[in-house]
Amino acid sequence: MIYEWKRCHIWSVVKIAFLTGGVMGFIFGLFYAAIMTMLRGLLDMVGGQEIEQLSGLFSGAFGFFMAFASAFTYAVVGAVSGAIFGWLYNIFARLVGGIRVTMEPVPETVSPQPGRPYTPPPPRPSPPASPDQELLA
Repeated sequence: MIYEWKRCHIWSVVKIAFLTGGVMGFIFGLFYAAIMTMLRGLLDMVGGQEIEQLSGLFSGAFGFFMAFASAFTYAVVGAVSGAIFGWLYNIFARLVGGIRVTMEPVPETVSPQPGRPYTPPPPRPSPPASPDQELLA
């Protein structure tokens, strides 16, 4: 079976890009927070009055603020870039055709009852495709 991805709904792309961007931003933000906490420890070991003022920037609270700020930033950037990608994909798919995907059903190989041989179920008839049906949302 060959299917062609004719167009994408921009709002669905934006939602997925927003969520994945937010999760990745939060993970990167936690990484930044850990690095900032380690830098503060190094600055405290070095000592000095000027360095103590600088080490206030690397506090744990600021690091966790950065985690949430980067999550929000990555989510917004992901949503905007997802909207732009979806819009461009729809234009280019209209001009040159969409992405073609070949799909095959995967047979179940595990017997539902131990000790009995597996017999595959009969093939299901595929439903008729209508032009309005969206195969990949």
